[in-house]
Amino acid sequence: MLQQSHPKKSSDKQPGRARSKTEEDGTAGNRKPLTWKDPKTGLEWQVQSPGEMSWHEAQEYARSLSLDGKKDWRLPTAAELDTLLDRKTLFDKIRPDMREEVPFRDALSYWSCTTFAENTNNAWIVMFDGGYVLSYYKTNSYCVRCVRGRVESKKGEKQLTWFSRI
Repeated sequence: MLQQSHPKKSSDKQPGRARSKTEEDGTAGNRKPLTWKDPKTGLEWQVQSPGEMSWHEAQEYARSLSLDGKKDWRLPTAAELDTLLDRKTLFDKIRPDMREEVPFRDALSYWSCTTFAENTNNAWIVMFDGGYVLSYYKTNSYCVRCVRGRVESKKGEKQLTWFSRI
């Protein structure tokens, strides 16, 4: 029987571990998906975050992660994290929410792999509690959610353009 993983703090985190696409949630027969493929972008996301850690720990975690036999996990770019937000709600609200179809909706802040060009001691994070994209010291602790693949552009559609200069 597979055990459900719970978010861990950097002090008790484990390197990535090989698992199938689903894991038991403690209820007989119920399985939670380990990954989710975004139909909007084609990116495959890790569903369960390992918790908070520094940017350097997050990079190491991503390099060591293995899910469903796949080992090409990485930290997402700031622009890729931003694709999880529903920016259409900007007309109704001041700040966007995470898109409805995202199965791991929360209001936490996540590291990106994107280093802040003007101060390489900082990296960009996306704060899902308000849609903020800000840079912070890489020694701070924020949540991690790994991704694999590349954004699949649909014919005639421009993606990630507002973020292209970060």
